[in-house]
Amino acid sequence: MDKHKQGTGLPHLCYPDRNTNKWIVGRIVLKNSLIALLVFCLMANANAAKLYKLLGDAPKGSNKRPIEAKSYIPFKKRYHQLTDEQKSIYRLNFEGIQDNEIPPFPKKGMRDIYTPLVKGHARQGGGGFLALVATVNKKGDVDKVVVLLQPSKNLGDLAITVLFNTKFKPAKCDGKPCEMEFPFELELRHLFKTIDSLDKEHFGNNATR
Repeated sequence: MDKHKQGTGLPHLCYPDRNTNKWIVGRIVLKNSLIALLVFCLMANANAAKLYKLLGDAPKGSNKRPIEAKSYIPFKKRYHQLTDEQKSIYRLNFEGIQDNEIPPFPKKGMRDIYTPLVKGHARQGGGGFLALVATVNKKGDVDKVVVLLQPSKNLGDLAITVLFNTKFKPAKCDGKPCEMEFPFELELRHLFKTIDSLDKEHFGNNATR
């Protein structure tokens, strides 16, 4: 069976270690209904990599926009617009990918996933870690989404819907479109319910901040 069609492979989740300035690659392992994040190697020096930030809407009464997501992959760029360094960082998320293979990438950039997720999160509230794997077919459509971690079913369902609605530039194997898994992970900041004031009419009408 083709390694990209198994549907059981788990993604490497890459993130920078601020103490060592190295790229850490972790892997989610499912065993006996327990989920463990194993950190098993240092990959590359991240000193030169630029960190991009996706800002949300400023809360009522404030001009400060919260940081919703951080990434070393620009949110607004398409795959062919990435630098060689950015492509190398992105490819770290695809276990077993070969030099003659190109991973799937959202057609209009990663913002196609992050923006609706952030907007939906603002409506639902809550927060925590999301990890999913989508199977992207040869046409760039998502055929299947597997949830590995979710802070709540509502946020998990939101992420599933966003991925199914995302159009991808399909992966290429030996220059031809091919099916490949697309791992995605994001830690959503916690949004809490607050009241507008202590006036009686505001109780039970809490707004998400």
